[in-house]
Amino acid sequence: MPAYAEVDDKICLQLDGTNTTAIKLMDANGNPLLTGQENLTISFSVKPTASTTSWWLFAAPSDSAQTYQQEKYIGALGGDGTLTFERYNNSGTRSTSASGAYTINECNNVIISIDDDKTDIYVNGELVDSEESSVNISDMLGSASVAYIGKANWGTGEYATGYIDDFVITNTALENPLADISLGDTTAVTADITIPTVDGVTWTTSDESIVTAAGVVTRADDTKTATLTATTTLNGVEFTKDFTVTVLGKTAVLDTFAL
Repeated sequence: MPAYAEVDDKICLQLDGTNTTAIKLMDANGNPLLTGQENLTISFSVKPTASTTSWWLFAAPSDSAQTYQQEKYIGALGGDGTLTFERYNNSGTRSTSASGAYTINECNNVIISIDDDKTDIYVNGELVDSEESSVNISDMLGSASVAYIGKANWGTGEYATGYIDDFVITNTALENPLADISLGDTTAVTADITIPTVDGVTWTTSDESIVTAAGVVTRADDTKTATLTATTTLNGVEFTKDFTVTVLGKTAVLDTFAL
């Protein structure tokens, strides 16, 4: 049976490291919640109270126990100050997982975005890792999947210890609001760059001696490269987009002209 406790002035689900407080996720009609889903955004606030492994979310084709290197599941788990999202449809080897630091005995706001070809993890509004993945969630989960908060089907069961709240799953991946911003062709720059003016977006540069955040270009004798970064915050989440800018050196232009 679910247990609740007041933590940091909020009523949270309390997970005690046993099957007793785990929750099985179903839709309003009692059907498997994640069956047929491909792209997802999973968000929650979590306060882990132990350094041992805690499964905050787990979904698999069935309740059958997992087999090492033959795993088929998605799962968000924490342990020793690291949050990991595993996205497996394995056959002999384990695919690489996205992971990042989070803090034990403190509240961590987590967002996990599952797209067709990658998984992003955000902790407290910052992107902490992004990992490419070819695992199709719908195909892997099949037609009769199971999903849990606080439980995974390893052995006789692995669970979670801590508090979790504000748990939301949506059936789209988190979209970067900067995706449509463009600087045009920046592979052979010889003049200043026009920086788009967009409300709430700021710009930084990795090297002002090459190109400033305002797009002012300084050409040296040799070709040089810098990175312009657009940044914005939406609903407490920071998004960035990088643009590699190659500024042609004066001698490079002369050499091209001579040819």
